[in-house]
Amino acid sequence: MTVFHENCFLTVKKVTRCKTTSDFEETHDTYKHTTLVHTRYRPRVYIMSLHSMPTPVGSFSLQGGGPSSDTSSFYVASSIVENAVGSYAQGDPETALRLFATALKTQRLTLGDADICVAHTLGNIGAVYLSLGWYDDASQVLEESLSIKSRLRSDPTMPLPKGCEQINLYETLCNLGSAEFLRGDYYKAMSYYQNCLKEVTNGEIPGSAIDIANTLYNIGNVHCVLNEFDDALIAMTESLQLTQSNDGHGHIQVAETMEKIGAIQMSQNKLDDALNSFVEALRITKMELGSDHVDCAPSLYNVGLVYERKRESRRAMESFRAAMEIYKTNGIENANVDRIRQRMMQLNV
Repeated sequence: MTVFHENCFLTVKKVTRCKTTSDFEETHDTYKHTTLVHTRYRPRVYIMSLHSMPTPVGSFSLQGGGPSSDTSSFYVASSIVENAVGSYAQGDPETALRLFATALKTQRLTLGDADICVAHTLGNIGAVYLSLGWYDDASQVLEESLSIKSRLRSDPTMPLPKGCEQINLYETLCNLGSAEFLRGDYYKAMSYYQNCLKEVTNGEIPGSAIDIANTLYNIGNVHCVLNEFDDALIAMTESLQLTQSNDGHGHIQVAETMEKIGAIQMSQNKLDDALNSFVEALRITKMELGSDHVDCAPSLYNVGLVYERKRESRRAMESFRAAMEIYKTNGIENANVDRIRQRMMQLNV
C-alpha cells in the first residue's frame, strides 16, 4: 500500500526481517520539511507469544511466594495467547485483541499485576493497538508493560518463572518508540530508540546484528524527520553495513535501506550520490522481486525525481513512465498514480 504526502512517496508494507510485523496506515508526513523523500518501511511492530521466551526443562513454578506460587505463569492462558498471536499473524487484529484481553484478565486474576506474563500480554496488546492505529492506547499499555519488566529486572526479590532469569526490554522499547513516532512526539521516540540501542548492545540479553541494524534504522528515521540529516546518514549507513554483513549485499532489506540513504542524500542536495543509491536499490529490488513487481515503482519514481532535480527532463520522464507502467501492469490506479501523472505533465519534454 502506498500513499503520497505532498512530494513525498511513502510505501507501507510488511517487513520480513523482524520477528513478526504488521502493516499499518501512514498518518504522519515523514520528512515534513523536505520535498523529495521516500521511505520504504516503517518503525517495527513486534508481537510475540509466551512460548517465544526461554523454555525451561521440566515443570515450572514461581520463585517465591505470591498469588501464583504453585502455578506456572507460562501456562496461564497460554493457549489463548497462542490463538491471539495466530489471529494477528493471519491479519485479524480485532480477534487478536479480544483474545489478548481475555488472556490478560485471566493472568491478572491468577498471577497478579506484576507478573512477567502480564507484561508480555500488555506488550502484545500494545502491538495490536499500533497495527490498528490506536497510538495513544498503544503508548499507555506499552508503558505499563515496560514498567513491570523494569521492576522485575531491578528487584531480585520479585518472583520469576524458572527459565526466565533474564528480561528483555528490546521489543517493548522498540514499540514504544514506534508509538511515539506515530503520535508525532519525535524527541520521545528518539529517547526510546536510543534506550533500545543500549538494550541490544549492553543489556542483559545481547541483540542480534539485525536487531542493532533495525534500531539504528529507527534512530536514523527520527533524525530525518527532525531534519538532522548528517546524523541520519551516519545511523542509516551503520544500519546498512550491518544488514549487508548479516544478509548479504543483494538482500531486499539492503535495497530498502539504500532507498532511505538516497532520500537523505537528496535532502542534502547530493544528487549524484542519491542517484547511485536509488539505482542500486532498484537493481536489488528487480533481482529479488522481479522487474514488474510493484515495489520497483517507488525506486523508479525516486530516480525520476533526481533526474528532475538535475534538469534532465527526458530521463526523468523515462523513469516516471516506467513507474506508471508497473502500476498499470499490477492493476493499480489511485492517488499515487495521479501524483506521478501530475509530475509528468509538469516536465517540459
